[in-house]
Amino acid sequence: MGNPCWSETKTATSCVGCEEWKPEDEFSRTAAAADGLNYVCRACHALKRRKSVYGLDVDDYAALLVAQDGRCKLCERLPSDGTSLEVDHNHKCCPGPVSCGHCVRGLLCQTCNKGLGLLLEDADILMRAAEYVVLNDAALILLPQS
Repeated sequence: MGNPCWSETKTATSCVGCEEWKPEDEFSRTAAAADGLNYVCRACHALKRRKSVYGLDVDDYAALLVAQDGRCKLCERLPSDGTSLEVDHNHKCCPGPVSCGHCVRGLLCQTCNKGLGLLLEDADILMRAAEYVVLNDAALILLPQS
């Protein structure tokens, strides 16, 4: 375990998942704990969630990340600082928040993952949306003035 003394102004706490001392800002807040902090750091919480929800362990997630060069499968951007790529699964196979683990499609940034969901993961809608953007990319629509 590391030294809990980070600086004069920052305090640290120990994560029961990785047993490392980390700055308090690496822990989520919870009213259930006396100190107001979750007992596991955000990174350990994400690992536990990926395993329970998607059946992915650390090596599975790392393999997907390497295969995608650390980039979102759709927009091919690197995740912004402090965020990780989200696991995307086919909701036709496993409707709801939990996946069987066999229908994981890849890793997406938060924007692309939300966009897919908002467009109902419907290929026809997605293709029409792409066509709409391409056809209207340079178009200037003038609205009548009232």
